[in-house]
Amino acid sequence: MELERLEYVERVNQERFRDGVSRRRFMAQLIAAGGGAAGIAALASTTTALADSTATIINTAITAEALAVTYLGAVITGAYANASGTDATVKAVLQAARAAEQDHYNYLQAAGAKPLTLTFTVPSSANPNDKTAALKTIAAAEGLFVNAYLAAVNQFAAGGNYKLATVAASILGVEAEHRALARTALVLGGDSSYAPPNDVAFEQAPLPSVSAVGQQLQQLGFIGGSGSQAQYPGPGSIDSTGVSGTTPPSLSPERTPGMPNTGVRPGSDAGPELGVASGLAGLVLGGGVVAAATALRRRASRG
Repeated sequence: MELERLEYVERVNQERFRDGVSRRRFMAQLIAAGGGAAGIAALASTTTALADSTATIINTAITAEALAVTYLGAVITGAYANASGTDATVKAVLQAARAAEQDHYNYLQAAGAKPLTLTFTVPSSANPNDKTAALKTIAAAEGLFVNAYLAAVNQFAAGGNYKLATVAASILGVEAEHRALARTALVLGGDSSYAPPNDVAFEQAPLPSVSAVGQQLQQLGFIGGSGSQAQYPGPGSIDSTGVSGTTPPSLSPERTPGMPNTGVRPGSDAGPELGVASGLAGLVLGGGVVAAATALRRRASRG
């Protein structure tokens, strides 16, 4: 590999990966791929995916949300059109999930996201008129959405965009709920292979980026496939009954940069436990022994 090309790869490597371990891993992969132009080409899709732009992330995300709203509408008016008993409960879950996905769509749209498409295709294996097929599709799709938002959290946090990282994490939690609930419905329907429904301790991201998740949806036939077409927002009205928390949380407490939020504003009174915790936090986070002791004495004199 020519020296100039190696230096260029290393510069890009340093920009994309903040820590030395990740940089070394990337370079080891490059060498394993054969180095030179062939090695770069072999890793191009991976490095590009890891460097998704904000526009790519939110445009792919809003497309996935539109797909979810559309497909859930088809399932609610299809397989669960005349639901009763346990199925009626599942239908209510699906209605709430659809409303949540629409709220995600609305937020992303207001943030400037533009769907890549609003016309989707439904493969025969995801028949919305078949309860089992529909629930399996929802469980799998929600797993992909969790993957996408986990990758988005990583990307936004690495770039210092903590507001969008918070939004992505907030959406991720809801998508994980949807996945577990779909798996629960499958278990209640007699499919023990989905037990327990909450089967992970840490949500997983086997695909490295949001764009990779988008490509997976296309490969599965939901975008540009040969199945029947479905247009966003799908059939039936969106029922948001019982759904709250329709906007992302605001996490901007008044505190000194770098200090943990105890829920107590600077200068306010606090109980003895919080006073001790605050003093120790000052010590641990670099306030020094003298500063920590002073804080503790001040708190004690007020108590």
